[in-house]
Amino acid sequence: MKFTTIFATGLGLFTATTLASQIDCFSEGQGFASGGNEAAYHLVRACKGYDGNAGAFQGFFNPGSGKYACVNDSEGHGISMWIDNLNGSEGFDLGDDDCVKELKSIVDVCRAHGGYINDNYGWRFR
Repeated sequence: MKFTTIFATGLGLFTATTLASQIDCFSEGQGFASGGNEAAYHLVRACKGYDGNAGAFQGFFNPGSGKYACVNDSEGHGISMWIDNLNGSEGFDLGDDDCVKELKSIVDVCRAHGGYINDNYGWRFR
């Protein structure tokens, strides 16, 4: 269990300086409503939970597994979010704050249509 804690903490410390070069933005599709503010609101809820409910990305990710969440914004457009554990032999519990930071980085960098990060410390965020 200590490895999981160290892994999640290490993820948060190093990505702040290297993240922007690893984000690929989508060039097509519906853009974010309200400049990404609604997307940011919903991703926080998916990562940290809301109103006593667990968020879609909370808890243990089995080896090679992923989790998905989709919500509609105020204009009725879907906001799809994925997180995949790319490690095929070890499972991990991604920290809530790391989840928020990584997904929010996508919204901040890719304001038009969203995007994804490939192979970021054994995780894929989309």
